Amino acid sequence: MADRGASEIQFEIEEMRALIEDGGALSQVLSGFCHRQEQEDLLVRMAEALAGEEFLLAEAGTGVGKSLAYLIPAVFWARSTRNRVVVATRTKALQDQLIKEDLPLLQKALPFGFFYALAKGRENYLCRRKLTDLVSRGFNLQPEEQEFLRQVVVWASRTRTGDRQELHMDNELLQHWPLVACDWRSCLREQCSFQDSCFRQRMIKRAESADIVVTNHALLLTSARIGNGVLPEFKYLIIDEAHNLERQAFDHFSLTFNRAEVRDILNSLSQKQRGVQIGFLVMLQNRHPSMRARLEQAHKLVEDCRQEVDNFFKHITRGVPRTTRDNSFSLHWKEGSGPLPEEMVEVFVGLDTVMASLLGVLQEFQRDLQDSPEALEIAGLIERLTECVQGIQIIMNEALGDPEQVVWIDFWYGRAAAVSASPLRIGNLLDNSLYEHLASLIMVSATLTIAEDFAYFIERNGLEAYRGEKLATITRQSPFDYDSNCRMYVVNDLANPGHRDYERQCGDFLQEFLEKVPGRTLVLFTSRRMLLDTAAGLRPHLEEQGIRLLVQHQDGEFNTLIADLVTAERAVLMGVDTFWEGVDLKGENLTCLVMVRLPFRPPSDPLTSAWQDYYRNNGENGFYRYSLPDAVLRFKQGMGRLIRSELDWGAAVILDRRLAAPPRGKSYGQMFHRSLPERRVVEISRNEAGREVSDWLNSFA
Repeated sequence: MADRGASEIQFEIEEMRALIEDGGALSQVLSGFCHRQEQEDLLVRMAEALAGEEFLLAEAGTGVGKSLAYLIPAVFWARSTRNRVVVATRTKALQDQLIKEDLPLLQKALPFGFFYALAKGRENYLCRRKLTDLVSRGFNLQPEEQEFLRQVVVWASRTRTGDRQELHMDNELLQHWPLVACDWRSCLREQCSFQDSCFRQRMIKRAESADIVVTNHALLLTSARIGNGVLPEFKYLIIDEAHNLERQAFDHFSLTFNRAEVRDILNSLSQKQRGVQIGFLVMLQNRHPSMRARLEQAHKLVEDCRQEVDNFFKHITRGVPRTTRDNSFSLHWKEGSGPLPEEMVEVFVGLDTVMASLLGVLQEFQRDLQDSPEALEIAGLIERLTECVQGIQIIMNEALGDPEQVVWIDFWYGRAAAVSASPLRIGNLLDNSLYEHLASLIMVSATLTIAEDFAYFIERNGLEAYRGEKLATITRQSPFDYDSNCRMYVVNDLANPGHRDYERQCGDFLQEFLEKVPGRTLVLFTSRRMLLDTAAGLRPHLEEQGIRLLVQHQDGEFNTLIADLVTAERAVLMGVDTFWEGVDLKGENLTCLVMVRLPFRPPSDPLTSAWQDYYRNNGENGFYRYSLPDAVLRFKQGMGRLIRSELDWGAAVILDRRLAAPPRGKSYGQMFHRSLPERRVVEISRNEAGREVSDWLNSFA
């Protein structure tokens, strides 16, 4: 087809509809494509939202084809009006789908050309300056770092994008990527001698000339928070996987005082390595002997600061009673939880004083060295340390005790590792920093509603002010035949979660159940500790039965585990977190899903705890206002891993009796049932489960 110029492209809904009809242009370039009314409905409504400058919330069940439903009107809109459209996703898997599959497909199908670009965070790109500096001082590197550097140098000589995704090396080596990655703290910007060949700058230029820019939630939120050309200017935004936005924003708008980060800054200034003093201050001593006395003072301040940081985090660790068996967790720091603020005052004052003194000395050096080659490096160190100082000052002096702020402590291996703070009402920040600057916004996901009601999502994401003419909604269910192809089983005679026998009973059940069930099974956990404990008990038995056990955090990264599951004849994959969404395995690649417990967040979760307090203080029930709807949305995401195409079949098995009918279950279990497309729920005992599920799955053989 001949390409049309922008002036000839019209934003015609009927032309877009024709693309996805049976026999239309898409069916000619995509094998097996067929018209779906649900997809057409979404496409039309999204096109109307762009043209009418509306905010649209769209829930689309699995298999509707939501990505093409929004990409087609987005491309038509961008080309016909010369208005760039940004598409933001949470997961890399969906970004890859859009960039490598969907958008190239549309380039073949549409009667006009368009340009798209992928925008990633700067940490994804190679920094030529850091690589050059590292090569010049490579003698300080460990053997593994030297091997990493050797491979990167070879790759750097031929890469055109500098994108770490191109690097094919072992994860053990790839962990050293920060050594050569772009980062805003060390970036010299216009003063960098590699500015003209900077990979990140090339990415920005591609995005500036693109009709469609695909990015992730994190970069979108960074752009909303600080601007500064992170993304090119835009007024039209599509957010896919929008159910994650609030949590992503909560993390992204937070301030953090991180022990490891502060120690990294201090080590950059001065540290002993193999008995030898090294660091930026040592370099200054060698180059500027006249500054020796002041530099010795700075060395002492660095050591004093290191001790005060350690003392600060030791006091926090001692002030927290151990209420969990997990080694790594987060705790909402509030009255009655964590060290008392008054107990931390003296410790904080000591830390604040010595950090301020160190900053003052470094700033003196900066003034003395403003025309020297070291000026840029010391400016970067000062900027990093200032950010840490200001962060802990705001957290301790302003956020702690403010009911509108959430302060929490992150623990790693049982020790306090970081203190953070973020606004409670994150929706207000989203409105002020993002929504109010947009002409049109489309938010899409398979899980936005609770029992087909958008109210919870609207409240959580700061959209209430747009109710009425500006905000519209649409829901389209999955076209798949769940009644015929899917069955959900609830095991109703296990102990209640939280009971001392529950985890043991789950382990015993899984050992017997997994031996009987054919094919490939995904088991979803909500606790990393329970995952690892259960896996340790199951592994020997499953291996004896010829069943391969794949465990997150033990047997590889996400993509490796998925690939290993698919290639094994019989396998069980156990995971938490990331495996509740983003897993897209069709047909026999996944036929059984086990959900160990309903995905309620733990009471110690900072955001959950803060909202529970807020509702309780206002005379409302925090469980029903926050925890329950949040768990329902996460449950929907987990259940969505099973049926991924029209030809799929499978069984979902829930080991949480709260989903059973009362009196064994809870009345709120109906909220979970009403939010799922699969309506047929079978209650079974643990003794019946293996046989029942095996018979169901074998009926499709």
